[in-house]
Amino acid sequence: MSINTTQQTGVKVITGVTATGGAQATAYPLGPHRLMVEVSSVPSGSGVMLPSCKVPSVVAIKNADPSNTLSIYPPTGGTINNGAVNASFSLSAGSPTATFWCSSPTNWYN
Repeated sequence: MSINTTQQTGVKVITGVTATGGAQATAYPLGPHRLMVEVSSVPSGSGVMLPSCKVPSVVAIKNADPSNTLSIYPPTGGTINNGAVNASFSLSAGSPTATFWCSSPTNWYN
């Protein structure tokens, strides 16, 4: 994994992330200030977990794996798009980047 900070904006770009686990509890945790994330390796059934949020925050995630769908989980006890608590969002292989923003520490929207 590498971290690149653009000189013009200070935005952090994280590349080379490998998704982990098969559930929210074992998904790769995206720490705070990970604004742009490229997940380059997605073993079958694995995922990443969005961080607890300080409103307003935005995270863009790219599934760069050519074969597998990436599961994106909210923080524990949270939701994505007001869905079920702790339910994942699926980002297909080769999909455009998905952008998430939060309205509370546990509620993210896509």
